[in-house]
Amino acid sequence: MNNHVHLLIRTENIAGVMKRINTSYACFFNKKYNRVGHLFQDRFKSETIDDEKHLMAVVRYIHNNPYQAGMVSDILEYPWSSYIDYVSKRDNKNNDLVDTWEILALFSQEKNKAIENFKEFFNYRYKGR
Repeated sequence: MNNHVHLLIRTENIAGVMKRINTSYACFFNKKYNRVGHLFQDRFKSETIDDEKHLMAVVRYIHNNPYQAGMVSDILEYPWSSYIDYVSKRDNKNNDLVDTWEILALFSQEKNKAIENFKEFFNYRYKGR
């Protein structure tokens, strides 16, 4: 997104994780562009996910956000999305950043079937658009 980011993170210490992410990124950005000072306007916002239905709604929302905002005509075009990691048949078990299996396993214990069910679940609201 142009002015914000959506992350789905499992952690006990969200404040600590976000502080490390934001500080690291601000240091990188400031060094790259020869700047100093704050980079972000407000504190991050977080929401607790209470159940599987809520989790699925959040996963769908995050991946659909660039499409809904009119930034892309196909979610696979958005370079910052993890959607490709979910629907790719390649083995991404070595990906330290995105763990797709916890979500995909909710659809099936067989990877190819899980991917197909995920695609179907994800796209059902937006067919014909």
